[in-house]
Amino acid sequence: MSTILLCGLLLLCPPAQGGVAVTEFSGSNDGLTSGGQVGTSGGFAAGEAAAAQFSKRHQQHASDPKRLQNIQRFGLTLSYPPDWQLNPTVPKEGPIALNTFESHYSERGGHFPNHGAEIDVSYLPKPAGQVPQIMTTDLKGSADLKIDDLPFLVGGDKAMRASYADSFPGYITHQTVAVYLEHGSGLYKFFLTYHKGEALGPEFVADFEQILKSVRFSQ
Repeated sequence: MSTILLCGLLLLCPPAQGGVAVTEFSGSNDGLTSGGQVGTSGGFAAGEAAAAQFSKRHQQHASDPKRLQNIQRFGLTLSYPPDWQLNPTVPKEGPIALNTFESHYSERGGHFPNHGAEIDVSYLPKPAGQVPQIMTTDLKGSADLKIDDLPFLVGGDKAMRASYADSFPGYITHQTVAVYLEHGSGLYKFFLTYHKGEALGPEFVADFEQILKSVRFSQ
């Protein structure tokens, strides 16, 4: 499940062995990326090179927390490691869209490179229904769906977490971790997506958890 609705409903996206990206945004995370610099094969090669350097950069930032970048949007502030970059094609009023491959997507459907990953944070004002209901509806049809029984805290509020996979027969499979958090009158969604079976998966998850721990609300 992946893609993000920028027009009113800002939702999120995921990745895996090549993410099926689109440049429009829908309301769930159906294995589609949040879009990016879909262009030349040379640009995609640059994305592959950037993704391949992730592990080295990850080790560097882990020993130097002062290098974290801050961003504030739709009532929250969070910090993210320098080995993740903001997608410059996503409007400032849109979701927070981070990736490890400098937003270089392939010409063929906007797929992102192997060893790449995406994190998207979106906000839905005044959602209809409770978080468990919304999460179940959003993630319906996903394979290997697991929803944690116990909530955990993000920014001091209780959040729910799920993991699932989305497959595109004969093509790719995305692995996604989704976190849903109700705060004030709105719903925040955090998605991490990468290729299923990716060796860098644990490092992506570690960064995702670090970002969740950094969340602070201003409204």
